[in-house]
Amino acid sequence: METISMFRKSVLCRLRHILQFVSVDYEQLLEDKELTPLQFEILLFVSETPRAIGDIADWFWLDRSTASRLLDRLLNDGWITITKDPEDKRRKLVSIVKTPNIVDTLNTLYASWRVVDANANHIYGQGVVDLEVQIVAQES
Repeated sequence: METISMFRKSVLCRLRHILQFVSVDYEQLLEDKELTPLQFEILLFVSETPRAIGDIADWFWLDRSTASRLLDRLLNDGWITITKDPEDKRRKLVSIVKTPNIVDTLNTLYASWRVVDANANHIYGQGVVDLEVQIVAQES
């Protein structure tokens, strides 16, 4: 039993190291736009279709207040709009601001993001990362 516990701790340790290593590259990529990796992922998530705030929170495993704070910053910085859902007035929908400048910026960032992803997958191997994530998910 102790061996399994030690293995899981080892996996968690490795996962933290991977996250720290890869996060630095993502953070550097987004630094001059003053975006966090999570904010950028949210922008990608709402770039194709408007999403409800609750759906964003659920997708990224955030509580509603954390999602609202992240979205408020994106709203104040001019990246998104938040409107009432025409089909359900209780819901608010988040959309990307589709000015040419924002669309070009997101496309450029996304292309660079994919390079960072490819480098991380090359170094760690997607299969290893997927396995570690599954093990951690089973543990929690």
